[in-house]
Amino acid sequence: TREFNHLTTARPEDAKLWLEFAEFQDEFLRLPGRAKHRVPLQEKKLAIFHKALGHHPHDQDIILAYLKVCGQVWTPDRVMGVWRQVLDALHRSEGRVRESRGLTPDVCRAYLAFCKANFATFSVSAMRLAFLELLTKSGTRLRELQLSGADSEIREREQAYIALVVDWLRFERQAGYTERAVGSFQALVEFNCFPPEVPRSDPAYEHEVLVRAFEAFWDSEAPRLGDEGARGWSAWVKETGYSFVDVARHASHDADSAVPVPVPYDPLNPTSPLEYFPEDDEEDAIIARMREERERYEKRLLDEDNSDDEDEGDDNDARDDEMATDESRQDVDPNANNPDVLLPVKLEEEDHDVDLDMPPALYEPGDEALHAAGVRGDAARWAAEEARMTGETWVPARPVADPTTAEQALQDPERVVLFQDFKDVLLKLSDEESRVALVQAFLDFFGVPVRCVVGASVLGLALMERYPSCHTLARSRMGGVETIFTLDDSIQALARNMHTLMTIPGDTPDTPAVKAGHASFVRRAFGLLLSAYPTHTELALASVDYEAYVSAPAEPSPALVLSKTLLQNDRGNLLLWCQYAMLERQAGKIVEARKIYDSALALAAATPNTQHDLLVYYAYVAMEMAETGSPAPSADPGAASVPAALRILLALAEGGFSPLYTMRGKGKSREQVATPCPPVTPIRLVKARKLLENKLLAELAITAADTYVDQSRAAPPSRVVFMTACQASFEYLTQGLARACQVYDETLKRLTPGTLDHELVTHMYVDLLSYASSPSPRPAVGTRTRQSSAPPYVLRDVLYKALRQYPDNTLFLSAFIKSEAHSHVSDRVRRFFDEITTLPNDALDGRAPTVWLVGILSEATRASASHRITAMFERALAAENPVSTSLVLWKQYLEYLCARRQPGALKDAVYRAVRRMPWAKALWTMALSPPIAAAFSEQELKDLYTLAQDKEVRLHVVMDMSPP
Repeated sequence: TREFNHLTTARPEDAKLWLEFAEFQDEFLRLPGRAKHRVPLQEKKLAIFHKALGHHPHDQDIILAYLKVCGQVWTPDRVMGVWRQVLDALHRSEGRVRESRGLTPDVCRAYLAFCKANFATFSVSAMRLAFLELLTKSGTRLRELQLSGADSEIREREQAYIALVVDWLRFERQAGYTERAVGSFQALVEFNCFPPEVPRSDPAYEHEVLVRAFEAFWDSEAPRLGDEGARGWSAWVKETGYSFVDVARHASHDADSAVPVPVPYDPLNPTSPLEYFPEDDEEDAIIARMREERERYEKRLLDEDNSDDEDEGDDNDARDDEMATDESRQDVDPNANNPDVLLPVKLEEEDHDVDLDMPPALYEPGDEALHAAGVRGDAARWAAEEARMTGETWVPARPVADPTTAEQALQDPERVVLFQDFKDVLLKLSDEESRVALVQAFLDFFGVPVRCVVGASVLGLALMERYPSCHTLARSRMGGVETIFTLDDSIQALARNMHTLMTIPGDTPDTPAVKAGHASFVRRAFGLLLSAYPTHTELALASVDYEAYVSAPAEPSPALVLSKTLLQNDRGNLLLWCQYAMLERQAGKIVEARKIYDSALALAAATPNTQHDLLVYYAYVAMEMAETGSPAPSADPGAASVPAALRILLALAEGGFSPLYTMRGKGKSREQVATPCPPVTPIRLVKARKLLENKLLAELAITAADTYVDQSRAAPPSRVVFMTACQASFEYLTQGLARACQVYDETLKRLTPGTLDHELVTHMYVDLLSYASSPSPRPAVGTRTRQSSAPPYVLRDVLYKALRQYPDNTLFLSAFIKSEAHSHVSDRVRRFFDEITTLPNDALDGRAPTVWLVGILSEATRASASHRITAMFERALAAENPVSTSLVLWKQYLEYLCARRQPGALKDAVYRAVRRMPWAKALWTMALSPPIAAAFSEQELKDLYTLAQDKEVRLHVVMDMSPP
């Protein structure tokens, strides 16, 4: 401490030194018997941060660390006051103070995490206002940058804005407001991707003109993106003859408004009372507009319904009065907001003896047994109806355009998404890549396996942590290449389960009818989006991938038909050729796949050094190695003795390509045979090796010298990835595995760890080692000695390095578990997961839900591992762990405890789950549904249901808790 005092006095301008000084105080707590000094040390850390803020009032790292300590010492209301001052100060100082970075994604995530963690004051509407507050401030700053022409910052800001919007809409969906989330996403994509041509006007008024025009489009209830008959906002403007003249006049008149000047923020006195909150006025205005618009909309629906049928209107009025009376009679627990009420006072010992799977008739004939049977029946009926309503009502209702949904809208106003629900987040993105990122985020929201999503970018790191489906699965598909190594089935099932849990509620493999409606919505959305971006390859590939994912087996395959149609419209697109061949291979049509690859490589040879030519070469090589292996050369070096994969690589090195196969015979005797090729002499192999090495060195030089190469996870892989894989495959086929490993090792040393290129090269390295570990070793071309299988330690060492850098990559995890299954050291997998799940807090990927789930899955195959599985769940869901807000982990834990027939532990876990994630409707419905509901008494179920309503979680069906 004395040394740090001296250093901070000598170098107060070093912000990192102040943070180290504060973190050093935690070292004292780690000493034995020092836990009782926690509060004095926290106060000391606050004093350190006070001094640091005097020298660095706008350093966000210090501010966030200071607020974190405040949350551990002060009351939530006091901390919230400081947060509000900080947000206002950062928003006002951006662009005016050089050191201020404004509302960065880190600040937004920390503020939202604080709001969610405060259970006593949590409600969905409060969180919604918190999101809208941040989005409004960020949108205002973005429009200022767009008007000023600061192009260097716009793309980064827009990507951060999209990530925040996606986080908000996922929150709405998890809270049960799926229609609001879907409708808001529809509006954002329509507003940015299908805007009409606006007459020239002052750029300062253009945004308001577009917003007013979009309000007319939305209120007309014309078909929107994904709806049947949707043609886009711009087409609606042309069809209706909408005029922008009056809109521009009103926008110009209402543009200027007086805004009071807020009180300056004093970092040295953050607890001073707040005299002015501009956010309060914004929140009140938003609430007032939403209420006024919803009342006006409901009144219009009632008037139209009364004009059609007076008797039916009277019935509806009576029904509304009855619903209002029922709502007024609901008993509200005055202690519902008290977090202590959630915790049971005592767990009865006999609870552990209850068999949750036992039918009600087998319980002993007592009052408690009869009550449990009644609760089980009511909960089952309620759960079935709630699941049905959730699955059927995820698309926003348009009662005027579709009268069949009018009655639903009257009974449940949340079915209708009003313009006021998303008006404050409408923002026109000026960067084309940002608009495409918004589209990809929209598709990922519906479970479409897009290869590049904003959630996988650096700015969208929060989404990657909370929603692994848009991180693990998407990254494993990036590059568009097939592998010669197959994922373990158990890991594949786990990945599919995780991805399904993040899609629209009700869209599960068990509900094909709902899935069909969901698929129709996404197909229509793809059709409209491809009309707006006809040359965008990623969208075209995503549409085919989704079709292959949701289509039932058929002949011809719908995915193949769609892929062929897209290829006819863009015959020069090598990625579409590659995808078409992959689909044919997956269908078992190897002959057709070879024809397609031959045609694609002939096209690539005509225009060398294109963006995706190396990808096609490697995909063809991978297929041939997986299908035909590496046959030993005969004494007569002809076409039949040379592996097809080697012929492809020789064509890449020497330039020029001729088809590898031709058809011979007629009718049913027609077969595919290899075409003649020149002899593969040692001199030819040496020349080809040198040419491939020069090509790889050239690609590495381009990647290192080009400062514009974007190596983030959202960027597509560069050519160096596939050039490395091609040269390594060539060395494996000609000189053996050791030389191929050397190629990968040298390339990985030149790439930056953590980038997509580095991860994909590592993936291909593991892929080759897994292939070489097959039980059928073959000799290298040009040698007479047979290659031995890859030694187990080689694959294990590479996998250890890969998993330490990318611990949540399901491909690496699958290869690791599969390789260790043949090892005699049974505890090696257990030691690895113990190590990887105890990484420091800054290694967030090491704490991703994927790692914990796969670790638990590996334990499930062991005998008598129940205590360890429970311990892993408890460690993962501890409050200090970043994945403690993982919905997937909590659901798996509750299902596990239910299967273990531990009602006491199950009840305790339910209370902790809803306390940690009070917005997650899935957790509330699990607790109120059988078999978990049987662990609760009638009053406890009633309290849970009332508390869910108090937190404003949306439940469609009212639960009848009357005695059976």
